[in-house]
Amino acid sequence: MKRKWVSIQFILCAALLAGVGGCSKEHYERPTLEDLGLISVIGFDYLDDKHLKMFAAIPQSSQGKKNKTQIFDATASIPHQALLRLSSKSEKTVTMAQMRVVLFSEEFARKKGLKDTMISLYRDPLIGDNVFIGIVEGTVEELMKARYKNTEELGVFLNDVLHPRRETSFQPHLTIHDFIFHTTGETSDPVAPFLKRSEGSIQIASGAVLKHGKMVDVIKPDEGKLIVPLFGIKRLPSVELSIADEKERNRRAEAIIDYISTTCRIMVSGDLQRPVFQINMSMKGNLLAYTGSKDLENPDQMNAVQEQLEKEMEKNLTKTLIKLQKKGLDPVGFGEYLRAKYDGEWSREKGDDYLANAVFHTRVALKLIRYGTISGKK
Repeated sequence: MKRKWVSIQFILCAALLAGVGGCSKEHYERPTLEDLGLISVIGFDYLDDKHLKMFAAIPQSSQGKKNKTQIFDATASIPHQALLRLSSKSEKTVTMAQMRVVLFSEEFARKKGLKDTMISLYRDPLIGDNVFIGIVEGTVEELMKARYKNTEELGVFLNDVLHPRRETSFQPHLTIHDFIFHTTGETSDPVAPFLKRSEGSIQIASGAVLKHGKMVDVIKPDEGKLIVPLFGIKRLPSVELSIADEKERNRRAEAIIDYISTTCRIMVSGDLQRPVFQINMSMKGNLLAYTGSKDLENPDQMNAVQEQLEKEMEKNLTKTLIKLQKKGLDPVGFGEYLRAKYDGEWSREKGDDYLANAVFHTRVALKLIRYGTISGKK
């Protein structure tokens, strides 16, 4: 009899809980897709050391609306606090589950840095690792609120701009995962696309080198194309080089090379107090255009042009590496080679000290398969 009474009590409790659950479900239904405000882009402008201004772009689903993207903003101390304040301004349930791009103003990147903000976003399970990062010339507000001709929704447009392509591979495109890897790895510095508005569009103007999460310097496109092979990228964009013209001393000959394949090997010798990096690059490509006086039909003169191009690339690559070295920047990851030689606990400070005294030797072996347009030949 006691067992029956216990069973009846259990059934009554279960029924009561089911009834409560039913009421809860009725009042707290999950929002439908139409009720969601899916943020595609967020951006941050600098206010002061303790405050930031966050902007969020939400695509508009209605085809009848003139603006394809709605921009909201809020001021706070941390990103998710800004998100809560921003959510109250929208009639929809705002979420970052479909976010594609994170933008920072140059002032924010230089003064406050990206590290704290990116770690906060990285910990959010709704945000994917492959969200692209960009740094903006001027303010994020100006870039996000501007009107761009013949473009889709802002998130789609920026995602396409930042998506890696051969033509824009002069510097690595940065994702949240890449940023966290480089920043916590202690052996290299991340490089983010540096964006600017130009003629009603947005373009990647250069690469912004970050150290300890802060923007320090930029790598120009011609500098970036030289160091890209050091990242292990084999298929490179076309490059334009200027070399001396032996017959006309007062002018330079222009050459455009379309790379077919590239391999790079980095070796380190010497001790940690004065490491020596030997960088050997082997390249194959087509000479698309040449404006010098050499006769490329002549094998000897063709070889002479090839040697000139090799020397020019070696000189420019060494110059770029020394420039980065003087500023204490290591986007290539030379610190990883030094850590392999170090016996003990590693730190970025040790790497900086050793890298400051490093010597770089570069060797470029270029093989031109064929050539195209020639102008200026005498």
